[in-house]
Amino acid sequence: MAVLHLLLQWWEARFERITLEDRNLPEIAARRLLRPRSEAARRQIDDAYAQTEKVRREVFETLLTPRADTAAFRKVYPFAAAEVQISETETPLHRLETV
Repeated sequence: MAVLHLLLQWWEARFERITLEDRNLPEIAARRLLRPRSEAARRQIDDAYAQTEKVRREVFETLLTPRADTAAFRKVYPFAAAEVQISETETPLHRLETV
């Protein structure tokens, strides 16, 4: 068990710690999951988002919410802002706080 503890300490020391509340899911997704690995990848994501913006307005607006505008959607693309907002409100911590 001591070896496992040392191994976990070693791994923890190798990575920068980002402390974010689970209620800030868009920021977590942007920093941890959606950061492009290269400039080419960033251009590819930008191009895909530009194509998404060209769909019919009523279709595009279903991906948004009253709290999540186009800037919020772009931040979490390819996830929909509406999906992230739903996930954000459905965390176990949130359920405990609302009971």
